[in-house]
Amino acid sequence: MFDFQKNYFELFALPLDYDVDLLQLKRKHREVILQTHPDRFVNATPQEKRLALQYSAYANEGLQILTSSVKRSAYLLGLLGCPVDFEKSSAMSPNFLMKQMHLREQLAVQRNDQQAMQQLKCSIEKEITVIEKQLHALFLERSQDALSQARELTLELRFFEKLMQEIR
Repeated sequence: MFDFQKNYFELFALPLDYDVDLLQLKRKHREVILQTHPDRFVNATPQEKRLALQYSAYANEGLQILTSSVKRSAYLLGLLGCPVDFEKSSAMSPNFLMKQMHLREQLAVQRNDQQAMQQLKCSIEKEITVIEKQLHALFLERSQDALSQARELTLELRFFEKLMQEIR
């Protein structure tokens, strides 16, 4: 009943793809959580109760990963043999590094200007949308070159997501 060997896509019976139907994911998550609800294990052994609790945590972690574009991309890359290490991956194109510096400067200078911050937010949302579309195409291709590009885009997407959090 508690198969910890399944990846999160298998756990929720979803295709191994970057694009995820979030409604279906949440429905499948709810089904898994209902299977592991403590009421179902009132008469179970302590080990079965512990396994149910662990499986519930496993499902919650899967939901968190698959609902996040960045985490889902990194997770999928890992499953496809092209892992992303956010802590050690600092090699990015000079153009993107310049873009990062420019956006950080804008954020610092315009922090108190509501209209400028809204424009910056819209600009970053557009960047995120473009990257997500590129990731979709690259994950469909799945060649080594495509996965390497997807890894770079995942790092860029992570930067934009963090920047959006700062803006909020």
